[in-house]
Amino acid sequence: MLSLCVALGLTIVAESATAQTIPRRFRPNGLDLILVNALTNPIANLAYREGFGFMPIEVAVVAVETTAFRAMAGVSWRASAGLAIVLNIASASLSLLFV
Repeated sequence: MLSLCVALGLTIVAESATAQTIPRRFRPNGLDLILVNALTNPIANLAYREGFGFMPIEVAVVAVETTAFRAMAGVSWRASAGLAIVLNIASASLSLLFV
C-alpha cells in the first residue's frame, strides 16, 4: 500500500490535471484543491485500510468535498457537487491501480 503522503500527492496531481479540463468559472484554485484533499484524502485512506468499503468512502469524500468547494469557491451546490464528483472519479480511478 502507498504511504499517506504518496497517496495524497498522486491525488493532488490527478485532480489538478483533471481540473484543467473544467471551465474556469467552476475550477477550484490550486490552494483550495490542495486543502480539500489534505482534509479528505488521509482520512479516506485510513478508513479503507481499516476495512471500510470503497464506495461508501468515496460517497463520504464527495459529500465533504462538495461542502468544502461550496464554502471556498462560492459556487452553487450543484456546481460544487459536479466538481467533487468529476475530480473524485479521476483520483478514485487512479487509486484502483494501486489497490
